[in-house]
Amino acid sequence: MRKFGVFVASLVFLFMVQAALAQPPGFVAIMGLTPDIANGGALAAEKCAGCHGADGNPVDGWPRLAGQIRTYELMNPIAANLSDQDIADLTAWFSSQTPASAPFPDQDPMLVGQGAVIFNQGNFESGVIACAICHGVAGEGVEQLGIPRIAGQSPRYLNGAIATFANLPDTGIGFLSAMTINVSRLTPEEVDAIVAYLASQPWGNP
Repeated sequence: MRKFGVFVASLVFLFMVQAALAQPPGFVAIMGLTPDIANGGALAAEKCAGCHGADGNPVDGWPRLAGQIRTYELMNPIAANLSDQDIADLTAWFSSQTPASAPFPDQDPMLVGQGAVIFNQGNFESGVIACAICHGVAGEGVEQLGIPRIAGQSPRYLNGAIATFANLPDTGIGFLSAMTINVSRLTPEEVDAIVAYLASQPWGNP
């Protein structure tokens, strides 16, 4: 019965996502502000380049931001000194940049294959819902919902993000805790497989 309930819940969540996608363009706005891309570029060079690269294409394991389609709340403490306008400008700048090709192609083919199955189909036995339901079939994200692109990110970053979500408290609100609930059900082997799959994929749209 529990497994059937998980299955039904996943279907309901999918229908919610599809309904939200029917919203008009601009459904997810940047705090209602008009972004200044040029100022965003100057701010990126001054404040962000050390980790993310001035164009959002870092050379190591920091998160890739070029072409990203949402803000990232976990950066809030670091960005505390930025104004709302600065954040809007930076978001516009990074989202307008051309993503580099996936720099992590040397993944174990067996793990990549296993990760593709879990990412796209989930694990019915353990109640893991397919990641693709929210993040898209290629991990490209859903701009209208502010769901981030995750394909083509570095293995180090993906492992850290999954661990962070797995250790967050459950709010008791399904939508808000969806990531925490889902990734906490993954085995270490499943995490390795999903990370290998995502790191091997092109960054951005398929």
